[in-house]
Amino acid sequence: MRDAFFNVGSQNFYFIRIVGSLAIIIGFALLINSVINASDSWRTLKDYPVCMNSINADLPEYSQMRLTYCQQSFYNLTGVQLQTNSPLGNSQRVQVLLNSIIKICLGIAVIFFGIWLYKPFPRAVKVQQWPHKLQAHHKK
Repeated sequence: MRDAFFNVGSQNFYFIRIVGSLAIIIGFALLINSVINASDSWRTLKDYPVCMNSINADLPEYSQMRLTYCQQSFYNLTGVQLQTNSPLGNSQRVQVLLNSIIKICLGIAVIFFGIWLYKPFPRAVKVQQWPHKLQAHHKK
C-alpha cells in the first residue's frame, strides 16, 4: 500500500510562518483581553449584590434609576441579562464564570495553533492509500 499526501507547504514556504506569527500575536491579544474581561466580570459578580442593596425603597424614582444602572452595568461587563427585580441566581453565576473561562481557553488555543503553523516542518495531509506495484522499465 502506498500513501498519497497533499503538501500544504515546505520549509521554505514563508506565508504559513507569517500566518502563524499573526495567529500568535492575535492569540496573545485575545488572551490578555479575555483575562482583563474575566477579572472585570468576576468583580462585577461580587459587587452586584452590593449595588442592589444600595437601592432605597423610599425614593421610587431614584430606586428605579439605580436598579436600571445596576442591571445595565452587570449586562455590559458580563453579557448576562437579568430579569427585573430578580436576585442573582446560580445559573447566572455559572454563565459568567464559563464565559470567562471559554474565552481564555480560546485565546490559548489560537496561540497553540499559531505555534503549530510557525514550526518549520512541511504540513502534509494523508489523502488516500492504494495498492501500487513498482514496475521496472527496461530499455532494449
